[in-house]
Amino acid sequence: MNLTTMDTKQQLKVILAAEYTSMSAVARMLTEKTGRKWYSQTIFTKLKKGTMRHEELKQIYDILGYDIIIQKRPGQKLGEIHNA
Repeated sequence: MNLTTMDTKQQLKVILAAEYTSMSAVARMLTEKTGRKWYSQTIFTKLKKGTMRHEELKQIYDILGYDIIIQKRPGQKLGEIHNA
């Protein structure tokens, strides 16, 4: 399974299953980490609407033990469009 071809919501669902946890558990841990009340439905809504901030996503992946890696695509020049 290639996570890079999935959207963020699909990626998180796969990772949650692989880690034997739920978005509710992540929301509880996110609340503890940030001091701001989080709900699983809020997270899924933000993902669906495309309103999840990068910092919020980084915190979720951090809680799950994952890193977001950004790397240059080999051979792609600045300004070229890549259709995944």
